[in-house]
Amino acid sequence: MESLFQVSDLPQIVGPEEAEGYLAHMGIDTAAVRDALGSGELAARNLTPFFPVTAPGFSRWSYTVGTLREELQDTGHWRSEDRSNRPYLRHLSRSYTLSVLGGNTETGSESPTACPNVQKRKGRATEEFVLGGQLAFPEIVEYLSDKTDPDAPPPGTWFLIYYRDDGELRSEISLPEGIKGGRFTGWRIRVILPAIDYKTTMRRPLDAGEHDVEFTVEERGRTA
Repeated sequence: MESLFQVSDLPQIVGPEEAEGYLAHMGIDTAAVRDALGSGELAARNLTPFFPVTAPGFSRWSYTVGTLREELQDTGHWRSEDRSNRPYLRHLSRSYTLSVLGGNTETGSESPTACPNVQKRKGRATEEFVLGGQLAFPEIVEYLSDKTDPDAPPPGTWFLIYYRDDGELRSEISLPEGIKGGRFTGWRIRVILPAIDYKTTMRRPLDAGEHDVEFTVEERGRTA
């Protein structure tokens, strides 16, 4: 399968050791993220083969979204929003949004050439949202946010992406370049979170893939 990623456009990688400090500039508490991922894991693990095959994946995503939105909104930095049935978080004073989705096997890899992506191609509606820029931020807000904290990550539409492997759950919070053909075309920044070890778990949850809602990615040009 031909990759949509261009090797010359490698993203900035923030490793697990620096992730907590980096995300703190966005008002993201990594403990809240870990709680959310753990909530999703428990929800998926509690389901038996008698449930629909889509249930574990959807339950993992739903509980991850719900816990993350509740805990980050409680910090006073974020507000939970739903637009066109798309649950996400919006920062109250800076031009960030944060959504959750299931990724592929390369999610959470520290390799600069890794190609994390959605498990399922997104539909035409997603690309229309991208072209319409429905989550675009006014330039004045972006300018002011950059001046508020010189160490703050760039504004944009960020994603918490996770992948449940056999023995661990890998995740990252990353800023995409854009989307084409229902898949991400590349990444500007990838913040790799510490993997959660589940090797001692009695059984692997019956996840059947990623089951999230449509999302919007604003195409952004890379700056020097």
